[in-house]
Amino acid sequence: MYFCVIGDGCAVLIRSLQPIEGQEQMMIHRCQKRKETSKPLQENELCNGPSKMCQALEITKDNSNCENLASSSFIWIEDGHSLSDTEIVTSRRVGIESAGEEATTKLWRFYLQGSPYVSVRDKLEVND
Repeated sequence: MYFCVIGDGCAVLIRSLQPIEGQEQMMIHRCQKRKETSKPLQENELCNGPSKMCQALEITKDNSNCENLASSSFIWIEDGHSLSDTEIVTSRRVGIESAGEEATTKLWRFYLQGSPYVSVRDKLEVND
C-alpha cells in the first residue's frame, strides 16, 4: 500500500518517519489488522516502512492520493531544524533490483544516521 504525495513537478516516496506525537493512536491503527499472536510493536516499528506508515497515519488512496504537501490541510511536512551533512546518510534505494542497474546505483535514499526508525540501514554506515 503506497500512495503518492506530490509537489510542483516532483514526487517523493516517504518511506518512514519518527513519530513525535500521536503514538498511541498510531499503535491502535497499526494493530487493527495484526494477529493477536504477533509480538508487541515497538515505537520504532510504527512507521518504519511505507505500508506501516500509511496504516499508522490512516493514509488511504481515498483521503490522500496525490495530495500536495505544500497546500494540503490533511497531511503536510513542517520545517524542522537544520542538519549537517555528516548527520545524513546517503545510500542506494532498497528492493528495486528489478528496475535495472541505473536505478539501483543512484544514491536517492536519505535518512538520519543511526535512526532506529529506518527499516533498512546501509551496512556501510559508520559512527553508529
